[in-house]
Amino acid sequence: MRKVMFWGVALLVLAVAASSVQAATPGRERGATSQVRIEGFDPLIPTMRKWYVPQDLYYIYNWGGYKYTNYAKEPYQRYVSTQLEGTGQYDIFGNWITRGWRIYEWRQQQPLAFGSSVFKDGRFGSWFQNLLVAADSKGQYYSALTVGDYIRTTLTPLTFSRSRFNGVQWDFASDKYEATVLLSRVNEPVRIAQGSNRVQDTDFTNFIGLRGTAQVGDFMGLGVTYVNTNFGSASSNFSENSRAGLLTSSQNSGNVTEIVIRISDDSPGDASGALFFSSQMIVDGQETSVNPTIEGGRQREGFLEALEEAPILLRYRVPDPLVVQKVSFAMVLSNDYRVEITSNLQTNINGQPIFLPVTRSEGNVRDNTNQRVVRFDYGLPSANQIASVDLTIEDIWGLEVRGEFARNTQFQRYPNINIQKLSNLKKSDRTADAWFVNATRRTGRYFGYGEVFSMDHGYTTRGYITDQNDVVDYENQRQNWFEYIDDNDDQDQLVDWPRYGGAGGDNAVFPGLDENNDLLSDFNENSNLTPDYEE
Repeated sequence: MRKVMFWGVALLVLAVAASSVQAATPGRERGATSQVRIEGFDPLIPTMRKWYVPQDLYYIYNWGGYKYTNYAKEPYQRYVSTQLEGTGQYDIFGNWITRGWRIYEWRQQQPLAFGSSVFKDGRFGSWFQNLLVAADSKGQYYSALTVGDYIRTTLTPLTFSRSRFNGVQWDFASDKYEATVLLSRVNEPVRIAQGSNRVQDTDFTNFIGLRGTAQVGDFMGLGVTYVNTNFGSASSNFSENSRAGLLTSSQNSGNVTEIVIRISDDSPGDASGALFFSSQMIVDGQETSVNPTIEGGRQREGFLEALEEAPILLRYRVPDPLVVQKVSFAMVLSNDYRVEITSNLQTNINGQPIFLPVTRSEGNVRDNTNQRVVRFDYGLPSANQIASVDLTIEDIWGLEVRGEFARNTQFQRYPNINIQKLSNLKKSDRTADAWFVNATRRTGRYFGYGEVFSMDHGYTTRGYITDQNDVVDYENQRQNWFEYIDDNDDQDQLVDWPRYGGAGGDNAVFPGLDENNDLLSDFNENSNLTPDYEE
């Protein structure tokens, strides 16, 4: 009887050993479900563990402790199997995903302090040289996902073109359609991956770029593009975020008690200035009797003239600043005027006021024929966006035509620290348009080119970003400006101006392309007989 029981146990052990060959290693996907389980008896006898738990080295490399290793015929294989490398990765519910390393992660958790988190592992730089590319295709459909610190990316000439984009780019292409999505937390995208880097922010600046194109027939292509940078706060709910942006904690750090408007000559040196006749302050939709303190300007009969050496300053005290939610202005101006605005909350890092442009006259008018009422709202910048449509016609009797129309919208919000919900801060916006159409014709040895274009004064491809201290300094070009389109005349990897994430500016010029020795490339954009530095 004991022998029968002994052989029964022996057969059971052999069956378990045989089944362990097909079993999954701990933490490996098993069948239709993903789970983590230890194979073998529980509890295990320490001296017997190696016989009853699956051995990775044996099943992957056919290595056993009793076998003589000789690599003369079969070269040694390093430990690079995905079944051995990395650690287990799980989702937020604890479900098994895969085994490996967390190389890049962008996580947004709201409402939560420091809820905007971007992580790049040291291997992102040491293994992948700061660039990850994943691609797939099936039939006519192609898709690629790119994560990198320096991605060459262009959408259209009027919206977005950078040689060093730091973020995520997803591309799709088929026979007739193409699409691109750009995403980045542009204020702190984590550029240098030395060790494990995770940057968490409460105030952040996000960028999104979208583009889609469609082929119409054999010769025509249509495209739509949208780009946007906006301030956000992880302390607010997701529902409060919008394309119009929010104000950061530094922007909404108090109440507006004083607003200063500067009126200046937009073409200094022509002996003719801007004319100011009257102004009206409007608070929460109601006209007020508040009169500004006027400084500067030259007194004329019934009006003031702002000259190059004497701009006009209008200082307004805001009534009931603790409860005011919106402030607007209406003023009568003429000739060649330029209007800028600031407040006690619109300052640089040293507390000095920073004037931001509001509007300017069309052309250099000197005869008072453009007298008009200029209306605008006051607010701090919260977002900048551009939407455009473009058309391409290729090779019709040797003719190629390209055109684009873009509308720039700049959003502002009126700061008031007493309003707890940031999305309740009153918002306003200003718009500006730009467009171009060019045509190219080739006939034999002859080549012809023509272009017409227009760009409003207020059109801008610049968004503001927060620095490491969540401060927005509107005059700090190096730290707080994010450019959609690079100044890169020599078309190399390094941009010509110093910007955050774009190094210190490219001051190197190819020999022979700097005749006037100003360390700027003599790039002749209009291809005429006169270099640009003389025009």
